[in-house]
Amino acid sequence: MPQSLILHGKDFIRLSRICKGDLTMKKILLTLFLALALVGCDTATTQPENTYPEMDYNSFYNDRITDVNQQLTQSESTYYIYIYGDNCSACKAIKNEALYTIEFLQNDQVYFVEAESTSQIAADIVTIGQATNPNFGTPSIVKIENGLVIEVISGGSSVLNVLHSLS
Repeated sequence: MPQSLILHGKDFIRLSRICKGDLTMKKILLTLFLALALVGCDTATTQPENTYPEMDYNSFYNDRITDVNQQLTQSESTYYIYIYGDNCSACKAIKNEALYTIEFLQNDQVYFVEAESTSQIAADIVTIGQATNPNFGTPSIVKIENGLVIEVISGGSSVLNVLHSLS
């Protein structure tokens, strides 16, 4: 609907004054104003829930760690592991934003571990994750320095905060 048809509050007052004593005309204008305002609000405020492009974990195939024994032995002295699960609703909710953010990192390295159970995660990560975070699970981001687990962060918004802090 063209914006020129949407009446704002001050426009309604002006039209109301023009129609001074005509009660029927005021009712019609009020009805028209409310109808246009509701339609205008609906289309003006509706925004997509997720503004990140649709992405897939397969795009990061070379950054996947499938062997539990390799999770703490990557070549970088400092790196991160993003732990997710295909059946995890929180992982699905942040997936596109997380992947988009990781795709454009230039300095920090993030590896991916798909885990449906703790048996797919290195024991040190699980131990520290459970000890420091009562809600340890997916999604999680793990900071590794020189083969040691430095920090385990769990939960969608917390993981995104860490990812956004990387460069």
